[in-house]
Amino acid sequence: MKNDEGNILNMDFGMLMDTSLEDIKVKESTEEKVEETEEPLDLEVNEILEASFKEKPDEEEVVKEIKTEKSPSSSKRTETPSSDPFALVYAKFLLESGSISSFDEDAFKTVIKEEGEAAALQHLISGEIESAKATISNSLEGYQKEYSDLRTMGFSSKDSYDIVSSLEEVENISEDAITDENNEQLRKGILTAYYQETTKFSDDRIKKLVDRSFELGDDVSEAKEALDSLKVSRREYIKKLKTSQEEEAKSKKIEHQRSLETLKLKVEGLDEIIPGQRVNKQTKTKIEEMLTKPVKQLENGTVLNGIWAKRAEDQLDFDIKLAHFINMGLFDGKFEALKKKVKSTAAEELELQISRQGEFTGSGHIPKRETSNDMISSMRGLFK
Repeated sequence: MKNDEGNILNMDFGMLMDTSLEDIKVKESTEEKVEETEEPLDLEVNEILEASFKEKPDEEEVVKEIKTEKSPSSSKRTETPSSDPFALVYAKFLLESGSISSFDEDAFKTVIKEEGEAAALQHLISGEIESAKATISNSLEGYQKEYSDLRTMGFSSKDSYDIVSSLEEVENISEDAITDENNEQLRKGILTAYYQETTKFSDDRIKKLVDRSFELGDDVSEAKEALDSLKVSRREYIKKLKTSQEEEAKSKKIEHQRSLETLKLKVEGLDEIIPGQRVNKQTKTKIEEMLTKPVKQLENGTVLNGIWAKRAEDQLDFDIKLAHFINMGLFDGKFEALKKKVKSTAAEELELQISRQGEFTGSGHIPKRETSNDMISSMRGLFK
């Protein structure tokens, strides 16, 4: 990366320590190099899958190839179908063909048993993608590695670029450049940045301190000391950012796990939602999956569970129905309106059946209309 040392004043070094990470100005030459590092880091899932499973045969061909493989026991395998699930057979084939780098058969079987074959294959592919990311990240060095680490930890591309560029900016300034009489602005920039990052002095006071250094002829020696300090402080700053991000990620993971356990306990403890209608195990599983299983991803990257995915189909219709259910008091346990409707419907059906009895002539006996009406009136009382 080229070092345009004369542009050092164009950087607002004081804002670097601001956790918002905004308004850090960097050189155009720095941007060109960092942008080059982004290309291998923003991994496309489809590209990785295409590389890992190139010329992947379909499921029927895989099974056929495994069964007809030439070996001393091939004839036996052809005659006796394998009892292993297809996902397991397919995973073994991918490992043997070199399409995946590792495979834990026992763990894979456990996932199949608990989550199904499709989920097991999904976990297998996800693991291979993460492994590929780690391999690429480990192959990077220097500033590219710093940038990769920050991106992996969740920092945006802009913030990662600004942070790494600010470090590279000071580390690329040589001692000869500082001592050069023509680089007065460089020395002023270094001293100004040093005071901004290490003190809480006002801009006016910092300017006075910098000017005084030049008046006393100490600008070169002080700029050298300030530059060494900046190199250390910016390295420490990145280290603190990483530590803070790791701790935050751990806290979020713990909180997520607690929320998930609370949800599962809540669902498992359900006996009934609508009075008189028991919630069985299968229904509880569906409720839990609808709340926790991602089923749709929006263009902005937001992942939706079953409930929000349903709302996304027609938000207005969903909200109108939800408002109606709330007004009915269903979320407050008031199911009287639903029960009354059920009773009313049953009563109407019974009345219809009784009325039809007067039209039945199979026995040769036609009941009087008055008798039928009396029966209807007496039965209505059962449903009040």
